[in-house]
Amino acid sequence: MLTLNPNAMANVASDALFVLIKSLSKSEKRYFSMQPLSEDGQHRVLFEAIDKLNRYDEAKLLKALKGTGIEDSLSIAKNRLYHTLLRSLSAFHAKATPEAELNRLIQSVEILYRRGLYDQAEKQIHSAKKIAQKNELFDWLMVLSAWEEKAVEQLPLAHSEKYERLKGIAHERTEWAEEIRLIHTVSAVKWEALSSYYENGPARDEASLKQWNEELERVEATTPTSFEGKMKKKQVQAAMSAAMGDWKSANYFSTKLVQLFQEFPAFTEQRPSDYNAALANKAVLAARVNNTQESHAALNELETRSQDNDAAFTLYCSTALTSMLMMREYKEAYEAVQKHKELLETELADFNLRKAHVWFQCGVLAFIHQEYKEAERWVNRIIQETPSNEWLHLQCVAQVFYLVIQIELKNERFIPYALRNVQRFLQTRNKAFEGERKILQFINETLKKRKSIPEDELWEWLMNEMSDVRKSDPQFFNYFDFYLWAKARAERIPMMKLLVA
Repeated sequence: MLTLNPNAMANVASDALFVLIKSLSKSEKRYFSMQPLSEDGQHRVLFEAIDKLNRYDEAKLLKALKGTGIEDSLSIAKNRLYHTLLRSLSAFHAKATPEAELNRLIQSVEILYRRGLYDQAEKQIHSAKKIAQKNELFDWLMVLSAWEEKAVEQLPLAHSEKYERLKGIAHERTEWAEEIRLIHTVSAVKWEALSSYYENGPARDEASLKQWNEELERVEATTPTSFEGKMKKKQVQAAMSAAMGDWKSANYFSTKLVQLFQEFPAFTEQRPSDYNAALANKAVLAARVNNTQESHAALNELETRSQDNDAAFTLYCSTALTSMLMMREYKEAYEAVQKHKELLETELADFNLRKAHVWFQCGVLAFIHQEYKEAERWVNRIIQETPSNEWLHLQCVAQVFYLVIQIELKNERFIPYALRNVQRFLQTRNKAFEGERKILQFINETLKKRKSIPEDELWEWLMNEMSDVRKSDPQFFNYFDFYLWAKARAERIPMMKLLVA
């Protein structure tokens, strides 16, 4: 059952200082309050005034600061407090992460080296290398290697010993450089693939499939040994397999990715968002291949990890609704949407694809429950609020689905206008594939006075056409089952009856 966290409200603030203050934990705030400040207490006054705001409102802030003198130079005071907070957080978290500790040690190395204390610098380098090696931080190891080389060159050693040590440093650097190269190769394919996916959607023609296959082969030829390299390789393998419609392989790689995180809990703790994404993909892909038990297990863990975390909560909502639709848990999903509608409608500071997915899924759930006005409202938000040149695959299917909703609403006067807009939208973006063309042809046919297809056969014709598209382009049905919709209309039964059959 989808349960939503009522406290996970989206941050709608536009002020950077307000956002930073609201992101602080209690211990971080306490640490800041204990620091000696040089601003005559003004930092604390401004901090407390902003912290008391529920949302950023400069008029209320100025009123709260009246008589303090800060209101006369608020922008300057805010800027100073912002950077003071960053310094406080840097000190508080000096040893909180391996990267923070390495940053501190490298600063020490540089200070000692500049003072000519090369032996002391070398000891700090060795300490830092242990941390970097333990956490497979190869980029940091390369930086440390450069400092180690400079330090050893200055040590009073016999030439044979010095050159042997420098040779060892060069050998280590070569090994690390190769692992970095492998990671960067996989990363390049990953970001190229995701960029293509978010712009164009899954592969829906032979040219796209060929390109995706070539990129996948390029990744599979790599043999990274580090956690990061293995993680990114499995991410790419799962994502590209899904984009090509190979759900069985996608689920396999997704399972392996989750297992990799579980085998290395230290890395899981360092990369919480990556692990959350892995759980989300596992839940959806397991549902896609009808493995209900694994899907629910991943969903339950993701829900637990999403408490009091807006980004993780949005990810959980999108994942849960997608998985429930695939597992045909329509009643439970619809009840959850109705119960938490206000929360689901909450806007984020920046529009994102996950939120758009949630809205689309809410629209589908409303549609199959014959709440067509509600479905129209959800889908219209995607059309109106999605940036014009982003996530075109979702925008295109939303445009077509919007036309389908207008048919169910019997909005005869509006449909011709909407049809022209959708045709123009798809054509100008080169997104009119066979499935889209058939839907548009069907709608255009319904508008004719003299029909090429007898009116009593129109729905059956669409059902047969969608059946053919299902075989040639199954990706068209990823978001909404246009075939079952046409079949339900042809057989004059509710779509829900076919979905639960």
